[in-house]
Amino acid sequence: MISFIWKYRFSLIFLLFIFFCLSLSVLKNPKIYFDTERILEMSSEEKDVIDESIDDKNLLLASIRLKKEINYKSALIADSVHKNLLSKQSIRSVSSLFNEKKIIGSNFIPILSKRLKLNSEESFKKSFDRIKNQGSNFVSKDLKSLLFVINKNENADTNLTLFFDGLKSDLSKINDSEVYITGQSKSEHYMQDSVTKEIKFMTLFSSIFCAIVLWFFVRNIMFVIINLVCVIFSISITFSISQLLYGGIELVMILMPAIIFIVCISDFLHLTNFNKDDLKKTDKFQLFQNQVKKIGIPVFLTSITTAIGFLSFIFSDVMPLTRFGIITCIGIFISLFSILIFYSVVVDKKIYGINEKANKTINNFIEKVTNIKKIESIFLLSIFIFFSIFGILNLRIDNYITDEINKNSKLYEEIKFFDDNFGGIKPITFNISRDSSLSNDKIVELEKFLKKNEVVIDFSSASILSPSDVSSTIKSRIKDIGSRNTNLLIEKTSQYCEDLDLNISYSGVGFLFDNLSNKMTKEVLIGLVLAIILVGLLFVIINNYKIKFFIIALVPNIIPIVSTIGIFSVFSFYFCLSNAFIFAIVFGLIVDDSIHIISSYRSCIKRNLSIDNSVNYVTQITSRAVIKTTIVIIFTLIPLLFSEFKSVSQLASISIVAAIVAVIFDLIFLPKMLRFFS
Repeated sequence: MISFIWKYRFSLIFLLFIFFCLSLSVLKNPKIYFDTERILEMSSEEKDVIDESIDDKNLLLASIRLKKEINYKSALIADSVHKNLLSKQSIRSVSSLFNEKKIIGSNFIPILSKRLKLNSEESFKKSFDRIKNQGSNFVSKDLKSLLFVINKNENADTNLTLFFDGLKSDLSKINDSEVYITGQSKSEHYMQDSVTKEIKFMTLFSSIFCAIVLWFFVRNIMFVIINLVCVIFSISITFSISQLLYGGIELVMILMPAIIFIVCISDFLHLTNFNKDDLKKTDKFQLFQNQVKKIGIPVFLTSITTAIGFLSFIFSDVMPLTRFGIITCIGIFISLFSILIFYSVVVDKKIYGINEKANKTINNFIEKVTNIKKIESIFLLSIFIFFSIFGILNLRIDNYITDEINKNSKLYEEIKFFDDNFGGIKPITFNISRDSSLSNDKIVELEKFLKKNEVVIDFSSASILSPSDVSSTIKSRIKDIGSRNTNLLIEKTSQYCEDLDLNISYSGVGFLFDNLSNKMTKEVLIGLVLAIILVGLLFVIINNYKIKFFIIALVPNIIPIVSTIGIFSVFSFYFCLSNAFIFAIVFGLIVDDSIHIISSYRSCIKRNLSIDNSVNYVTQITSRAVIKTTIVIIFTLIPLLFSEFKSVSQLASISIVAAIVAVIFDLIFLPKMLRFFS
């Protein structure tokens, strides 16, 4: 394999270039799958429940926010907006204050009358005063905002960009007003449009930051370019495979460029971590062969261990998670293959360099850190253990609709507006089975109970039920209170219905999203635990079944992860679907460093070096590459901190903290462990 790559290195690079060009053509118009609908499609719930929940994606909430309280003039304009919306083919129905009705009289046949009268300014004032006193779902408490509940026609051939632009234009007819629109289809459209832009811009800025730091370490612009070309080729080819295999890219795959960046840059820096004696060799192939055998094996091991973390996702019964695991695993090995090919050219053309000043600075840092006093190392270990325990005790799983959205984004601002003014956007449907003993009074009691618990009821069939109806439906919305609190509300409601002798079931996007996202989060975390155990067993196997390597492999990887959880738990951290993936990535990053150190130590022992000399070699040579890769990764991740997607920004912040903790542990405690277990 090594000889083959060396012999056909230029042909293989040309082949990679061809694949890259083909991948660009495949990705010309990428399809981004939005997670919510994909999750619902894989649900084990009854089909009618899922169909009803998926239909919620056509529900839109739109609001006009006025600077002053609603008056007769603004009400007339808003009424014309309502009528104009109803006339559009792309809209199935519109509910607002202007067609809200109340039941009058107590006859056998209910009489419905409009709540808001617009016949004259006097009738408007009288009817609006009654609405002020009685309240309405379609008017905010401060009487400055109007709500329009819009059902989009799914079958209409509508360009979503034109649809939302037109909707905003229609709602903006009142002067000095702000328009807010939210809903699942709006969020999907917004995020799908943003994903492509994010991948392009974040990759660009990460490349720039990475290039600057790489150049500082190697002072060779061609080496920097080759690294970045390898990254870009790997990202593009990997995404194109997803497009070809699955017809699109899952939203969770926006994390993949960062993973490939970490894999490529880290492996390249380790492979080019030459000794002065290595550089004296005149035979280029021998240098390439020796370095691949010495460093390539740990690099291959890190690829396997990183892939194990993602392969654990393939056992999930949720499609986005499974595909993410498969494609990321493929991407890791595409990166490895690309690295070896480009590395052969690096050696052949001597496209490498060393910044002696930077190396000297790093060596001084290593010497200071590894020679800290015993009391200082005990204190540092105590801090790690404290945060680890704190993280375990405060570990919790929760999921919010806004988990993927950063608080500074326009989308989050719109969702928060509806949470604050109109009771929220998360749809939950309460289905009450009807039998001979069921009375409308009981359903009315249930409605009162729901309203007391801040549930906004948009529709209830209780008032229009006939004796022949077999069920009653309450369509409602709640605030984005998280899956834990939503489940508490469901439990509370179930208990109340049991007391009323009502048979109730639940559906709606909000209900299913909470249950399925919690399930997926647990699956990811279970997969991470399995991956950690598998890595430990792998180390035992490759080290002649010596059990001590299970401890040596696990401790340097578990403590940094759990310590990081503890550090973030101080700031109310919780596990959700959008950040559970991150720890699988972080695990791969941490394992990468410890594997290189442990493999380097084993290589020294095999060369009959003493334990002390082996540990000294590891701390002086291998640790230098570990620090370089950590610095490059940190700077590469900095642009991601400003991502509009919370999972991407959390990937950056969590990875940076975990990388720093891992480096400190690997420099101070891992060498001590190697001595102790030898």
